[in-house]
Amino acid sequence: MVEKSISEEVRITLKHEINNIKYTSLLNKNSQLYREKSELKIENEFLLFLFFSSLFVNFLFLLYFLKTLVLS
Repeated sequence: MVEKSISEEVRITLKHEINNIKYTSLLNKNSQLYREKSELKIENEFLLFLFFSSLFVNFLFLLYFLKTLVLS
């Protein structure tokens, strides 16, 4: 009976340790995914900035072209 109780305690302890390892692993993975998400957000914002700035420059060229066309 005592041996069975000890083995049961060992089994429960091992189960808890395995669950702790899994939990730690999931936390690390979550942290890594959060960092990647932040990096992608920064990259996305930068690409949006480039897109709208290029639109603005194209608009300026269009205005210049129309101005020269009208004044000619």
